[in-house]
Amino acid sequence: MIDWIETNSKVGMDSIKNIESTMIHQTEWRHIASGITYHNGYITNSSTGRKLGLSYSKERENLRLRMCPNKYLLGNNVEEVSMVKLTEFFEELSHVFSYNFGEAPIQRIDATHTLITELDPRVYFTYLCNERGHLRYVHGSSLYYNHNNEGRLKVFYDKVREVDERKTWGGKQKMPTHLRDKNLTRFELRLNSNKQVQKAIMPKEYEVPRLGHLLTFEKIENLNKYWKEHYKTIPKMTELPYDFTKIEGASKVKKEILMLALASLGRNNVENLIKQAEFSGALKTKKQRSDAREILKPFQKRGTKSNHILELDEKIKNSVPSYD
Repeated sequence: MIDWIETNSKVGMDSIKNIESTMIHQTEWRHIASGITYHNGYITNSSTGRKLGLSYSKERENLRLRMCPNKYLLGNNVEEVSMVKLTEFFEELSHVFSYNFGEAPIQRIDATHTLITELDPRVYFTYLCNERGHLRYVHGSSLYYNHNNEGRLKVFYDKVREVDERKTWGGKQKMPTHLRDKNLTRFELRLNSNKQVQKAIMPKEYEVPRLGHLLTFEKIENLNKYWKEHYKTIPKMTELPYDFTKIEGASKVKKEILMLALASLGRNNVENLIKQAEFSGALKTKKQRSDAREILKPFQKRGTKSNHILELDEKIKNSVPSYD
């Protein structure tokens, strides 16, 4: 469920001394105006060979932690570490560094599940349409939805290709044996600020989200629900069924055929043509852009989901965090 965590804490000098003696130092940089020096490095899990990133400043008595829990504890992030193991790890780290990581304010979370799908992940991209307020684009074997204002990011990608091609911090991953030769579709929701994390896990509470909040059943359930909600908001009605037995007359037949032609062109292609017209200066006003989008109404009123999306819907619905 949790594939990336970043925290930023004021930990005190005793903790800084423990971190300084434990961390493998890589770099440091000094902020000239403030005179603050930041020391950057990592600790390594000897059983997996994976690294956990740390950055601290003595002047501010501050520690920033960056980690992929799944890679660090399991050696890969195709599988998901259980919440029990993750909680035990942070309890142990709290003891080593003399700082209660349950109090650490969360700066970023990547929430995700990897789905075993019938087809190559890229097949599903065609049926995942433009979402209002987001920039949709495909890069390589990934489909991105970048929120225009908040910086929140949704990503669908081919997990098999990522494991095969990407060299990550700590070395290249190995695909777990039982998942070899599978189609693995990853849907990831990246929450890039403290405020976004608060909205996801503590929607009715007005306090800073901390690691101790996240490592509870209630908050993980909230995160999983939020992840599913952000999948649901992506438009997926791409099919336009037609039936000549329920209509009569040439004008209605022509309309039905135009519907079929629209569906054959594809909803994403229609939306992209509207964007192209806008960028070309053909749609200068908000009303003109709104009127042009009227052509999409049949998808909204009569559209249905493809069988590929129905498969994806079911697998998203059945995705649950690993607790034990």
